[in-house]
Amino acid sequence: MRVTPVRAALLAAVIALVAGGALTLPRLLAGGPPVGADSPAYCRIARTIVATGSLELPGPDQIDRDVQQDLSSPFGTPYALTRDGRLFPKHSALLGLLLAPGTALAGTAGAQVSYLLCAAALAALLVHRAATVFGSVPALASFACIFLLVPGGRSLAFGMNLDTVLALVVLGAYDLAARGRGVPAGLLGALALFLRPTAALLVLPLPFVPARGNRGAAGTAAGLVAGFLAFGFVNAHLWGSPFLTAYGRAAVLGPEGFRVVDHAAAFGTNPLTGIATLVASYPDGLLFVFPLFLLSPLGFFVDDARRAEWWIPMAAGAASFLVLGAYDYAVAHPDHMVYRFAGLAWFTSAFPLAALLAWILEAWDQAGRRVRKPR
Repeated sequence: MRVTPVRAALLAAVIALVAGGALTLPRLLAGGPPVGADSPAYCRIARTIVATGSLELPGPDQIDRDVQQDLSSPFGTPYALTRDGRLFPKHSALLGLLLAPGTALAGTAGAQVSYLLCAAALAALLVHRAATVFGSVPALASFACIFLLVPGGRSLAFGMNLDTVLALVVLGAYDLAARGRGVPAGLLGALALFLRPTAALLVLPLPFVPARGNRGAAGTAAGLVAGFLAFGFVNAHLWGSPFLTAYGRAAVLGPEGFRVVDHAAAFGTNPLTGIATLVASYPDGLLFVFPLFLLSPLGFFVDDARRAEWWIPMAAGAASFLVLGAYDYAVAHPDHMVYRFAGLAWFTSAFPLAALLAWILEAWDQAGRRVRKPR
């Protein structure tokens, strides 16, 4: 029976959901903490929304503790200080909101299931789009490599990481733009800013994606501008300026109370040495965490693979990752940063990797036919 792109996408989603659940839920049901970068913070946001209907976090004397929390550090504090003095989450409130339904039903385990539904949706998107062009077998093989076979891929896809949800939103926006759905593409792309403000660098090229039928560029730009304005309005309301975000108002607790720290102040490392650390340091550099990442771009040499909705987000994701070479904290902690901030480029590599696998299968088939051909 031929596996259609739709069936392949559904199969990938089910595999992602089952595999992710098997790797994470037993730990949570046994009382362990959630796995994934900043996952305790996202679960806390979800619990707060469910319990109070608000984003305002409990004060330092009431807030629950977790292994990642350090109120004296801008990187460990869960707090951001609003312009009117309230303690709101420093981390993405949107991701916390996405986890809230599962949290209301089943606590932290429910939050993990909510997250895995996003990972399954991303798997379905990647496989369906790749299978439509290159066939279901290469698409599913590419999915297996990225989500299952590489340890860093499993950590990224199934641990509760913002970057998986960010990749779903960004790649969904690029797919809509390519199909001429301009306004929805722009609005969805702008939604990525509410996950991570620096996602602006990832979605700004959206209007330049050629749409089928030459439609959608103006609509994409309009949707993107509308979303950016909404993001600026929220920032002005909460933090006091359209250009300020929670990361620019991180609240650090000291002997005299809270003070505001801007994460941007942590840029200062020599970018060349920083990039070398993030890319090639053993065992946490990109080359060792995602070794297939070097191979997959070869797939762009295959016909039909050089689609703007694929290569642009992959290039933008790789560039935004390399910018971290100047970020002190990232260079000091490549084990925490590489598999996360390379996430968009890694997931997008599913497309050229599927193209490469399809080319290999075709070449193998042609070689077999030549061998079998009677003389």
